[in-house]
Amino acid sequence: MFSSLRLIRQLHAATQRPDASLRASIVVTDAQLKAAKALHARVFLDRGYVRASDLVDGGKAIGPAEDPYQTHATYFVVERLQPQGRVVVATARLIHATPQLKHNSFQTLVNQRLNQSQLTYLQSLDPARCVEVSGLVKAKGESTFAVMMLYRAMWQYSIVRGYKLWLMSCDEGLYRKLKTLFGDTLVAIGRPTFFKGHHVVPAMLELDHSIGQLLSLSRYNVVKRQAQMILARFFLHGLPASCLHPEHHNQLRNHNIKAQLANSHE
Repeated sequence: MFSSLRLIRQLHAATQRPDASLRASIVVTDAQLKAAKALHARVFLDRGYVRASDLVDGGKAIGPAEDPYQTHATYFVVERLQPQGRVVVATARLIHATPQLKHNSFQTLVNQRLNQSQLTYLQSLDPARCVEVSGLVKAKGESTFAVMMLYRAMWQYSIVRGYKLWLMSCDEGLYRKLKTLFGDTLVAIGRPTFFKGHHVVPAMLELDHSIGQLLSLSRYNVVKRQAQMILARFFLHGLPASCLHPEHHNQLRNHNIKAQLANSHE
């Protein structure tokens, strides 16, 4: 299964009674961006992915020499309401292509050894329609639920804006979990490699087909089917209905998936 029973229960509860103390959003303020970069730097330093000498701003951000991608990325955060206010407890970003760097804007294409057939395919795509998931971290003690909120926020952002492809270099364990969720729309595009202290799998997600995959439920395993329904409701929660094709609406009806869709693009 994709995740623990506890996480499945959290995802189900989130679509029924959203927790007002936890919020996922695009970064829109300088304070959010500084907090996101500080968490990114702290976690990467603790894990040994970067050295203290790689940090800037008094250790509160990774410097551009080590991380040149932050200048062309959209950041996302999960904030938890605490007595002192909202605190960033998880963050990730989507790296965009620049007109100058084009395909070399993406960390995975620059740093990973990809299968030649997949590399040729990627280079045939308009880089402006691709984004890369990067820099995903959570504060110590936070559950995987915060990570799921980030993935939903980034996935919906990408779907609404018409991006075709996600690139990512993700931990082997996370890749297996995402593969269970997105099936054949998530494809390994190179062999696992040791990068920044752990083994990562270079991969791509075909966003065009990911909604249909989310709505493809197991026919015979009742427990798996129920978990897939909860995951589908969670990821579709708040997505504009106009993003779904007629066959997606048919799948929702056929599987009796009561997803709370938004009426239009925000």
